[in-house]
Amino acid sequence: MAEPHIALLRKGGLHILALTRLGADNRLWATANDGKPFRITRQQIVWETEVAVLDSGLSQWIGEAEQLATETDVEEAWRVVQGEVPGLSLTDLAELVWSPPFESVQLGALLLCLFTSPLRYFQPDGLMLTPLSEDDVEQQRGKLDQKQQSVDEESSFITWLGGASKIVELTPRQQGWLETVHQYAFEGDSSTTAKAVKGWLRQVERTQDPQKQAFELLVKLGEVDRDEFFTLRRLGYPKAFSDEVLKEADRLASLDVAYGEKRRDLTNLDVFTIDDTSTVDIDDGLSVQRTSSGYEVGVHIADAAALVPLSGLIEDAARERMTSLYLPEATLPMLPRPLSEGAGSLVAGKLRPAITLLAQFNDGFELESWDLCRSLVRTACRLTYEDADAALVDAAASYGEQLNMLSAVAQPLREARIAAGALEMDRPELKVRVDEEKTVTVSVTPVPTPARRLVAEFMVLMNNLVGTYLHENAIPAIYRSQDPVDMEDIPETSVDAVRQYHILRRIRPAHLSTSSGLHALVGVEPYAQATSPLRRYTDLVNQRQLASALDGDAPTYDLDTVRAVLFRADAVLQDLGRAENERQHYWIQKLLSGKLGEEFPAIVLDARGRDYVVELEQYLIRSNVYLRPGTEPGERVQLVLQKVDTWRQQLHFRQAD
Repeated sequence: MAEPHIALLRKGGLHILALTRLGADNRLWATANDGKPFRITRQQIVWETEVAVLDSGLSQWIGEAEQLATETDVEEAWRVVQGEVPGLSLTDLAELVWSPPFESVQLGALLLCLFTSPLRYFQPDGLMLTPLSEDDVEQQRGKLDQKQQSVDEESSFITWLGGASKIVELTPRQQGWLETVHQYAFEGDSSTTAKAVKGWLRQVERTQDPQKQAFELLVKLGEVDRDEFFTLRRLGYPKAFSDEVLKEADRLASLDVAYGEKRRDLTNLDVFTIDDTSTVDIDDGLSVQRTSSGYEVGVHIADAAALVPLSGLIEDAARERMTSLYLPEATLPMLPRPLSEGAGSLVAGKLRPAITLLAQFNDGFELESWDLCRSLVRTACRLTYEDADAALVDAAASYGEQLNMLSAVAQPLREARIAAGALEMDRPELKVRVDEEKTVTVSVTPVPTPARRLVAEFMVLMNNLVGTYLHENAIPAIYRSQDPVDMEDIPETSVDAVRQYHILRRIRPAHLSTSSGLHALVGVEPYAQATSPLRRYTDLVNQRQLASALDGDAPTYDLDTVRAVLFRADAVLQDLGRAENERQHYWIQKLLSGKLGEEFPAIVLDARGRDYVVELEQYLIRSNVYLRPGTEPGERVQLVLQKVDTWRQQLHFRQAD
């Protein structure tokens, strides 16, 4: 290469004109229109010319070449030579584009035009330029048209996204882009679409929180509801069952189940259920009767194993969900409603398959023997917790006698658990409900009522004895255990809320295992949950294992299969439990957003300098707030609500004057 001469270089993904030379270091150097030399490699040189330009005039020469390149069109020259000559030099082509004589700057412009024009008419071959065929050029035109269409669609999509224009119907490509915006709004920077979507959003409006911006734009466009539950989508929990699953559920619910001789007929027992008024998936019932030596208590659990085939659409749907979700605005059942609320639910007056525990207690309320069986039951009566609480006070009320017998049996069971280390905290129960008009109602039950304690006690007994049966018979099962709580240095206080706050901070999550272990908070070992098979998949698995054993068959699942279930369930159930709590807090915050400036009573739970942790007594929701120096945990304070940020799930208060 004679030096210094003009060459076309590839630099940073672009084609540029530069003056090239061999330096004193025997390396290639180039100078572009900014006048600053830079080192290059031989591979960066696209085309070399014999054009020489003085350094002093280089910037002006390149500028003129770049301007002229935008005005140069080689299509006419290509049409002249296409199919007529196999190739031509750069100079030959220049003579076709410009009438001789032409200047060196025109050669530079021609080079730029050939290599930077969107449409290529010539293919370089050494120092020659080969005219492309008409088919090759037409293919390029087609690709360019498609690219331009994409650019136009993207531009119109961005203006539509920002609300500046309307689109009657999105193209398939725009539908795909819209889905990426949805994904980013739900997942934020963890989304694989984050970079592209944030680029679009910057063209709409620059903001410090592009994820929130994406959500707000989707809301304005009517693409998502303002109260969309992002966490549900992020966890992959389906909101509805497919038509195929619902059709299969209807079919199963309509079948006459062949119960066989192995199932014990217990329809003579006076079985009753106790649930919330709103409960529709009734999976447990109780019975009690006097015996010659004491009492027989029956705990009857809906036999979901008899209704849900081990494989098929219903099984797949249940395994995917793992549990029913109870949200303030909706219940999302694990099993389709024809099964969970129909054929499987212990509805009053209906014959139902069940798994029954019959426990024999003596007159001193000591457990003497027990038996598990597959059964047939017919619920005689449905009670609400309010009904049961009233009957526990008035033995003459409906089922008052039975409930008082059960209460007498349950008391020693509870005392034994507490003596074994069970940690019982009378934590108020929060219920949040949202109706179709999105009206939020919140109720707080100060402490568990006697009826709730009674039902819970017999569910613990059932799970304990099911676990004992499975363990003693070496049947693979899912056990739930929890480590003891370190109670050392828990602050001495007479305020339950403060004590509970510090204890709850030390409680480690319960975990699932195929090995039995102590459930310290409940105070029993082993503990295998099997009392909610209509709404918790791990309970259904344990129930299937129990049912096969009671029938004298081999276990439904081997150990590896049980391990595979609990491996997923351990994480999923914790995530979904947090999701339910998150949703309760969200709707409480929505309710509070209409109460800015109002005062709320709160109890101080902890002090960290002037930053205090408080709990609103009316809503059991916690927040950090600055309080006056000297405020002590356990004190009650009045707070003024200043701001609600439902996006970040934050409440801002100040202490009332």
